[in-house]
Amino acid sequence: MRIAGKILFLLAAVSIARAQGFQWTPSVRLPFEHPRLYVGMEGGAAMEYHWGELTNMEGWVLCGVYRSAYGQRWSVGAAAEYWIRPDRTIGGIFRWVRRQIRFTHRTDPVPQKDSLGNTLPPLITEYEFVPIVQQLQIGARVKQRLFVPYVFVTAEAVTSILLSYDATQTERIVSPPERRFVDGSFQRTVAETPVVQLAAFNIGTAIGVGADIPLIYSVYASPVVRIVLPLFPLERQSAWRSVGLSMAVAIYVGL
Repeated sequence: MRIAGKILFLLAAVSIARAQGFQWTPSVRLPFEHPRLYVGMEGGAAMEYHWGELTNMEGWVLCGVYRSAYGQRWSVGAAAEYWIRPDRTIGGIFRWVRRQIRFTHRTDPVPQKDSLGNTLPPLITEYEFVPIVQQLQIGARVKQRLFVPYVFVTAEAVTSILLSYDATQTERIVSPPERRFVDGSFQRTVAETPVVQLAAFNIGTAIGVGADIPLIYSVYASPVVRIVLPLFPLERQSAWRSVGLSMAVAIYVGL
């Protein structure tokens, strides 16, 4: 009877342990206390779409207007989360961001003639404008667990502070392909770039979905996909705006 009783006790204990599962977030179901505050590092990348009207001029000559572009963004920073409930956190982010954008536009065909007055194929060139922007971002976020285990939705508000801005502009010959500039090259660097006055501060929002993946006790990873939308233009004169799709991963450690 004693052996049968011990077996029943062990089976009941295993059943209770399996019912509780591995719950690393604060929970009253567990007989021991878990951290509520977690800190860590976050890194991410994003694809962005930009639009606006950036005038391209060389001297007093209007060469065209940049209206749309694609860009990439990379970020790294520190993050923190505080579990106010077993299914909800509030937190903050402090990160460095580097953005590289590529605007292009083609010129209207320019009629060409040789020295004898014969008509040649029209000249078409393409301008490329590549701004590089570095920012410091400080933000707050909230995370809510869903009914699916470990899956959450998140919202974030971020203030961006401009650190630096640099840009290059080039022009290349598209047609006819045999044409060259006076130095014999098919591409040249343009000394002037569009006049851009980026806002020193900007405010943006982001919403996303992700998952908390337990690694070891009090350590978890949080991959997340977000849609990022600044509330104000990057450059007000040209109404330069952007929207992005970002992917980031954070590793958190409980304190």
